Amino acid sequence: MKGVFCSNLAVSLGVVFGLSMLVFAYMSMFFGVGAPIVALMASLYHGYAVSYMGGLIGFMWGFVHGYVVGVVYGVVSNFVGSHFGC
Repeated sequence: MKGVFCSNLAVSLGVVFGLSMLVFAYMSMFFGVGAPIVALMASLYHGYAVSYMGGLIGFMWGFVHGYVVGVVYGVVSNFVGSHFGC
């Protein structure tokens, strides 16, 4: 097995996390759906809110968070795969 390409995984997870935060903010703004989720995430991510700019800031935070998670998962997965033959 070749392993996981960390950069590809990181960018993919960054886009998915960022878009999910953007969608939650805009759905809450337009339809009133997901307001508790947005309020919870707003307590963790500075600037995230139910607004156009808050959604874009949420996308940025989500991308950063997803990128870090992707890199860490890729590195750990490659290490375990190469050292323990899983």
